[in-house]
Amino acid sequence: MGKENITKNIAGFFEQTLEIEQKSADIYAKLSKLFSHVPEVSVFWDELAKEEKQHRDTLKEIYDSLTNEQLFSFLNEDIMQKVNEIQNILNKDLISPIKNLNDAYELAHELEYFEVEAVFKFLANKVITSEERKNFILLEINDHQQKLMVFSKKYGDAISRRRVTIQST
Repeated sequence: MGKENITKNIAGFFEQTLEIEQKSADIYAKLSKLFSHVPEVSVFWDELAKEEKQHRDTLKEIYDSLTNEQLFSFLNEDIMQKVNEIQNILNKDLISPIKNLNDAYELAHELEYFEVEAVFKFLANKVITSEERKNFILLEINDHQQKLMVFSKKYGDAISRRRVTIQST
C-alpha cells in the first residue's frame, strides 16, 4: 500500500497524530528552555511537554487496541486535511519567531486548538468505543484548555505577557 493510501485510513491517521504529539512535546520543551530564567513559566511548559508525551502514549494504546478492519478503514478527507494542516504547521520553525511569553502563549493556543479539533474530537466521536476511554480523552481536552486559561489569568493580558521576554543567549 502506498503512502498516499496509508494516510487516508485510521492507521495513517494514528501515525501522523503520534508524530504530532511528539513534535508538540518537543516544542513545549524548547519553550521551557527559552523561559528557564522564569522558573514557574519553565515548569508550565515542561508540564505541557510531559502531557503531550502522555497523549502520545494514550494514542498508541488506542492504536494497539484497534482491529485491522478498524485500522484500514478509510477516513473522510476533512479530518485528514486537518491533520495535514497541523503537520504543515509543525514542520515550520515555530521557535525562532518566539520573542516573549505572549508569542509562546499564542503558539500553544494554536497548537492545542488544532490538536483538539483534528485529533481528540475525531477520536472521541468516531474511533473510540469504550466510554471510559472516551471520557478520558474528553477530560484531557478540557485539562489542557483549562491550563491555558489559568496561565492567561496568572500572567495577564497580551501586553503583560509581552513584557516577559525569552532568555538571552
